Amino acid sequence: MTMAEFNIRLFAFYRMELKENIKTREIAYNSYIGGSMNLKKLPTKKQFWDLGIKKAIPKINKQAMEFFKQAQQEYNNRHNGK
Repeated sequence: MTMAEFNIRLFAFYRMELKENIKTREIAYNSYIGGSMNLKKLPTKKQFWDLGIKKAIPKINKQAMEFFKQAQQEYNNRHNGK
């Protein structure tokens, strides 16, 4: 098995493990809150069982944002004028 094949299998294993952990967390959290009388004091799912999933938030620089706004304004002016 080459290193590329190993990495493909490793990524698939991590993905399957994550899906299994999400299912298990859902069941455990619902059974935890099932008998609770005070729902305001319960932790969120992330506080209850953190899976370590971090979503990357893309950062847009100011120059790109200004270019986008200008292009959008030109498009709106061109198509709203009809």
